[in-house]
Amino acid sequence: MVKPLELLYELPLPIILTILIVLFPLGAYVGYWCGDHFAKKKLESFEGSNFVPTTILGLLALLLGFTFSMAVTRFDHRKQLVVEEANAFGTAFLRAETLPESHRQRVKENLKRYGDARLEIHRRVQTDEKEHELMRTVS
Repeated sequence: MVKPLELLYELPLPIILTILIVLFPLGAYVGYWCGDHFAKKKLESFEGSNFVPTTILGLLALLLGFTFSMAVTRFDHRKQLVVEEANAFGTAFLRAETLPESHRQRVKENLKRYGDARLEIHRRVQTDEKEHELMRTVS
């Protein structure tokens, strides 16, 4: 037995578009007619429907929602990359213990220098961002 939603996946896109183009204005008209017909009091200052501004604001809300969703996804991805790099760094440092003594100390020193360099880069980026923010605030 075919489920109703599976039929939607089998329909070609132009047919779905045509159905939506017909149904949305029809639904807006039916809603306007019901509101006009069943309203107990007629408002004198009310002139028609606020359909267009409401639609524009709804689309703006969708746009903002998708924008924030993408920003959160990017932030989560960057956070995951930082965690993975930190785990890899810690694993490399622990595995340096298994090296022979002649190489162990040199590898650990190089790893410490790498960690210090990464921290310095992060500090400089934060400082540059703070200076940029300060300059933007002052000017």
